[in-house]
Amino acid sequence: TNTEVAIAHYTNHGHSEGRSLDAFNVTNYLANYSDLAAAFGSDTAAATRHYITNGYAEGRTSSTDDSGPTTPDSLTEFEALNYIASHGDLISAFGTNTTAASNHYTNHGKGEGRTLDDFDEWGYLASNSNLLTTIGADTTAAVEHYITSGFGGGLTTNGFNATNYLANYSDLSAAFGSDTAAATRHYVRHGFNEGRTVVA
Repeated sequence: TNTEVAIAHYTNHGHSEGRSLDAFNVTNYLANYSDLAAAFGSDTAAATRHYITNGYAEGRTSSTDDSGPTTPDSLTEFEALNYIASHGDLISAFGTNTTAASNHYTNHGKGEGRTLDDFDEWGYLASNSNLLTTIGADTTAAVEHYITSGFGGGLTTNGFNATNYLANYSDLSAAFGSDTAAATRHYVRHGFNEGRTVVA
């Protein structure tokens, strides 16, 4: 995972050799393996690192030809949960029934133009710090909690002020710049336990 060496290789050799920069499809990789989707959620950077450190040696692939979804529209468990969480009527209709949700998207939702993932699981966790003590950074559990409790309880998904969080800590602003999504993930994974605050 030495990115500096990789950049130097591409600059000095890979570009002239016509090597692809993005032939690896991380979205497919997550979709092909439910264990990875459960572990990484939509964290494509973590999934890519997994392929480099483990997945390649395990024979895993980002191709949909070998072990991918059986139909173009089938959803992973995590995708199906996000699909449910993104639509209040589906929460009421399906709860956490991911099979029903996947079938609904294939047969109805896609044609209706429904958004597949409009739910911010990281924002949900960061906005409700009590969940961090029980769920931690488990994004799958976060989506399930929203479906079973948070939606009905009126819990917010956008109460975390990532801009303030970045402004409060020079090490974070140096590391993330103005990337509020990365800052939110940092708070969930590390900042809460470190006692960091979003109060300006």
